[in-house]
Amino acid sequence: MAGFFAFIHIWSPHAPYLKKNEEKEFLEDRDIFDIEMVRKKINKCYYQNNNSIEGWEQKELDILQGLYDGNLKQADAYVGEIYNKLKQLGLEETRCW
Repeated sequence: MAGFFAFIHIWSPHAPYLKKNEEKEFLEDRDIFDIEMVRKKINKCYYQNNNSIEGWEQKELDILQGLYDGNLKQADAYVGEIYNKLKQLGLEETRCW
């Protein structure tokens, strides 16, 4: 069988933070209004190319961590789908991780 190369860049863990079902388990004890305020704040920083969280309150940082964790969980699921497809095709042992 001929080899192949696939470069797969999963952007989910990075801003902008769009709504995802996966984030719910990390933010279940947070107020939806606070979540949306942090989402808007971090996305504004992203679009303004401002990576600083200087001056953010701990409550905001905790919500930001939950948003990130939800995005990371989604990215993990994508990697799992890719691996399962490789396995289905009999290619799981031909990869270089």
